[in-house]
Amino acid sequence: MVIPDQYTPPMQPASEGRKGAILCAEIQALIAIMRQNSKWALVPGYGYGDEDLPEDPLLEEFKILRRKVFVWRDWATRDPVSYLAPFLEVIRSVETSGPITGMALSTVHRVLSQGFVSVSSPFAAGAMHCVADAVAHCRFEETDHDSDEVVLAKILQALLACLRCPAGALLSDDDVCSMVQACFRIGHHTGKEGELLQQLVRQTMHEMVRHVFGRLSSLPELNDSALATLTPHPHPSVGMPLSPSKPLSASNPEDDGVNADTDELPMEGNTPGEPSVVVMVPASSEKAKAVEAAEAELGAPYGLPCVLEVFQFLVSLVSVEDAGSEDLCVFGLTLINSALEEGGMGFVKHPAVLANVQLDLFRGLLAAGTSSNLSVLSFMCTVFLNLYLNMRSYLKLQMEAFLRGVVLVLGDGRQQKQQIAYDQQRVVMEAIVDLCRQPSFMTEMYTNYDCSLEGLNMFEDLCALLSKNAFPVNCPLSAVHLLSLEGLVTVVHTLAERAPDGDGAGEAPAGPAAEGWTLAEYRDFWRDRMPAVSASSVAAHEDTRLEQAAWLRQRKVMKRQLTAGVEHFNRDVKKGFEYLRSLHLLPPEDDAEAVASFFRFCPGLDKEVVGEYLGDAKEFKVKVLEAYARSFDFAGMTIDGSLRLFLEGFKLPGEAQKISRILENFAEVYYQCSLRNGGVVADADSVYVLSYSIIMLNTDLHNSQVKRKMTIEQFISNNRGTNGGKDWPRQLLTDIYYSISTDEIKLSTDGEVSSSKWADVLRRSQTELTPFLSDQGSAVYDYDLFALIWGPCIAAMSVVFEHTDDEQVLKEVLDGFTSVAKLAAAYSQLDVMDNLVAALCKFTTLLSPGGAGSARGSVAAAAAAFGEDHKARMAAVTVFAIANKYGDHMRGGWQNLVDCVLRMHKLGLLPSKVTNPEGGIMTEAEKAERAAMRPAKPLEKRSSSTSSLFRGLSNQVSQLLSFDTSEYSARAAEGGGAAPLRSPEELEAEERTASCVEACRVDELFSDSKFLEAESLLHLMRALIWASGSAATSSRDDEETGLFCLEQVVSITLSNRDRVLVLWPLVYEHYADVIQGASSPGPLVERAVISLVRICQRLLPYKEERAEQLLHSLQLLFKLQTRVAESLLESISKEMLCLLKGSMAYIRSEAAWKTVCSLLSAVACHQEAAPSGFEALTLVMREPANVSRVSFVPCLEAALAFTESRVGGGERS
Repeated sequence: MVIPDQYTPPMQPASEGRKGAILCAEIQALIAIMRQNSKWALVPGYGYGDEDLPEDPLLEEFKILRRKVFVWRDWATRDPVSYLAPFLEVIRSVETSGPITGMALSTVHRVLSQGFVSVSSPFAAGAMHCVADAVAHCRFEETDHDSDEVVLAKILQALLACLRCPAGALLSDDDVCSMVQACFRIGHHTGKEGELLQQLVRQTMHEMVRHVFGRLSSLPELNDSALATLTPHPHPSVGMPLSPSKPLSASNPEDDGVNADTDELPMEGNTPGEPSVVVMVPASSEKAKAVEAAEAELGAPYGLPCVLEVFQFLVSLVSVEDAGSEDLCVFGLTLINSALEEGGMGFVKHPAVLANVQLDLFRGLLAAGTSSNLSVLSFMCTVFLNLYLNMRSYLKLQMEAFLRGVVLVLGDGRQQKQQIAYDQQRVVMEAIVDLCRQPSFMTEMYTNYDCSLEGLNMFEDLCALLSKNAFPVNCPLSAVHLLSLEGLVTVVHTLAERAPDGDGAGEAPAGPAAEGWTLAEYRDFWRDRMPAVSASSVAAHEDTRLEQAAWLRQRKVMKRQLTAGVEHFNRDVKKGFEYLRSLHLLPPEDDAEAVASFFRFCPGLDKEVVGEYLGDAKEFKVKVLEAYARSFDFAGMTIDGSLRLFLEGFKLPGEAQKISRILENFAEVYYQCSLRNGGVVADADSVYVLSYSIIMLNTDLHNSQVKRKMTIEQFISNNRGTNGGKDWPRQLLTDIYYSISTDEIKLSTDGEVSSSKWADVLRRSQTELTPFLSDQGSAVYDYDLFALIWGPCIAAMSVVFEHTDDEQVLKEVLDGFTSVAKLAAAYSQLDVMDNLVAALCKFTTLLSPGGAGSARGSVAAAAAAFGEDHKARMAAVTVFAIANKYGDHMRGGWQNLVDCVLRMHKLGLLPSKVTNPEGGIMTEAEKAERAAMRPAKPLEKRSSSTSSLFRGLSNQVSQLLSFDTSEYSARAAEGGGAAPLRSPEELEAEERTASCVEACRVDELFSDSKFLEAESLLHLMRALIWASGSAATSSRDDEETGLFCLEQVVSITLSNRDRVLVLWPLVYEHYADVIQGASSPGPLVERAVISLVRICQRLLPYKEERAEQLLHSLQLLFKLQTRVAESLLESISKEMLCLLKGSMAYIRSEAAWKTVCSLLSAVACHQEAAPSGFEALTLVMREPANVSRVSFVPCLEAALAFTESRVGGGERS
């Protein structure tokens, strides 16, 4: 339904000359409508007719006013009541019909909108009071339903104009409260109001609430005496129940309208079926006088008393418990939300209003959390979000109660029927995601609750809930799964945005959070206070902030230790105490106070075990019971409420003597507390008897085996004369009976918020030792948060990625993976990075037995298989992007990544710049020869393509290219066969594969290795060496893999010549394995021998100090088996010739010359190798400068070897 917009901006103030004309027109219009009514039809016309007939009083007033409006000149000095009185009389009159009253209301609205009432006028306040009172108590005769609703709509219009006009600031507290009450009653009177009217009422109330609470921040604070009068009532049901017996919009025909002697409808008791709603009662008596005096002193027409009354009224709408009041609850929640939006931080400025939020509002929210109405849950979560944003620093314990009692329970989805539970769960998960979007939310949950010894692990529980709900169990992804994923990703993104830009810049926290830390000695840590923030200087503030962080981390470590101690205690009390003593969480000797504090404050204890311990008759355990009872403060509490709170921490044992012992200690403490308040308790024995009676009453009323329940009279009779020989007050016993009958005393779980726990929350909120720690966007605790969330986050995102094909969801998951990688790099979390890379490599399907990497057959078939899997391509681009950017922080992850690269190589997907890297040791001729040996040419991307692969991953947008079949035909023709026919889909898939491989930038992975940290570089080399396998394998695929890995090892070694000493042990070991393990000639051992000599040739000029070590590695060639060596002698001799031509000057030791000359001597007897060897020897010995003391003997021995061989004939000898 579309609601007409009646709330137009105020019109421009009328000029002095126009005001008379406006009033004259309004009078004339009203008289015309009145004369259409039979009551005024016989009355003589204005200035005409029979003079003997009496004039109607209403018309007479308008006649007089009409004569005066053009006479008045200075309207600013005129009392507005003088020209508004006739209209207000019409509005109040029970004799006027709806159209007449509506016209009068329209006149009032116009007068207010056009500025007739000046805020500077001395009569303005009185005039506004008269207008507000008349409109709020408007009466008229009933006609038809539609006409009556029109009049009611005009009442709403006039009420809003009265409040929003400039002079509306002069209204009193009673006026505003009456206006809000009247507005509410118009829409919620009979329950038969039309939809349009109800929506108008709600819109009007929203506007009125926004206007009232919009002034909250500017209202002055009241003094202590005034604040005392504004303290809200401890119960939400304040005021009188609203249930009028007659409609507000029309009079009852049988009763001849509304009682003319009263200005408002009579207030009666509730009728059956109607919701019980609290109505604001205008202030009266001494309290009202004190408030009015305070307001008069401050000069505020309406202020804090009005705000407080209105807010209490709104809270009462949420607190209703009738089954049919859910719509009213929704309405109340929306109004409260509007109040919070407009009031903002103004709530915390006024303790009286804040106390109402802390007490009644949160009690109402907890009650609303049990509703199955989705609108109630939705608006309840919205209100909580606003409370968090505006006043979280003052609601620490209340927010904890709401989160654990409503959010975590409903978010878990294990309540009520499946469909209802799912809808509830979805609403709550949406609220959790909204909270996660607040940058400070998760940090504040961690610092205020996870690091609190008594609080729940709120951050961990919320993350566990999000992770659990993100896992689809035997079902497709639902809204809850995706919302949970969004929440996790949002948290990770928030942390990543604050993470340091430099790799490894965010170090792990030092100090008390270190692993294995314990207290040096026992102290009463339960009452430790957090260091206060220093505001003396920026440096001092920063130091205090770091001190706070260290203190909180210490509390978190202690909490983990206590949790482990609780687990031991629940299994075996003795072992539990021994464990806690070993960590100095309990003193080494028996200390009753320390054990009592452990029982009192430590969560997670088995309540049955604690109850048996406290009920034991042993001397030390009795002392613990006494200390436990003394830890409570029951001052100002009822006996049943105190007993509930006392029994929250343990389960009463079954033995009567133990129960008696426990209740005796409770009675003594309660009696001592009651003395401070001057209660009615005679002595401790009286408390003991009544407490026992309450326990018996609780059992009687709530035990299903008891058929005849105790009545209230029986309960009162049973306790007659038990208060020191006198009777207890009957009202006290009555309240206790109904309290027990409606709310059983029972054990509650740690997450449940019972009535006694809520009472304890309110008491603790007044004496909380650790204030709420607000996060200001710092990253001090981000390391701690990331250490807790990364595991569940990666697991949840992996499962969602595996179960969805939606591109947007996939992109969201990959963005989350990228943020995790950034955080792992920023905080040097090597295990996290390795786990992340392993998960992503699995999704590429290159490592899966049944994935694209297992395709057998042609390269085209393998390329098509990979190109058709968009998830695999997205994962591949992501993992290689992470490796290229954060490779310094990879260790074991290199193995997974190298395996993916090798699978791409086997499928012919890698470009030539990867298989034949620039700067390597292969000559152009060798590259051409090796390319010719390959079974197929790698796929290459055509530059003219434009199809999109997918979006995302920071400027790595890959392009899917349309592949021309002519290119494949040409390739097939080159192979001598007919061109295979493939579908356009296969061609597009192959082109997508080529685009994906190019986007992966595999070449940069190895070429940029010179920028890697040493440790990461070593792991990369180990991964390549491990992946190359053994040289003894005869498989062609394995040999190709070995050749590829060897080529990358050589390329990395040469690229890192400045760090060759770090790599050389691994490189040498790998060459030794290949050379010594070769049993027959082959490409791998040949490439190893040649590359070894060439590495020496390349590195000798740069590493003169390590020349001997490099040349010593050439001795590996002597370990070649004879058959293999004979096939490689010619290559060895040629490479040695090149070595001596380029690096002879760097061979300076006798051992090095001996190695070189020994290799030359070895080729002397080989027909093909001897010429190159002889040329190399001649090069050395031709110049006298080359023959030195260290080289003479090795060269002479080589020359003798050539002389004896006679391979070159007599001339050479």
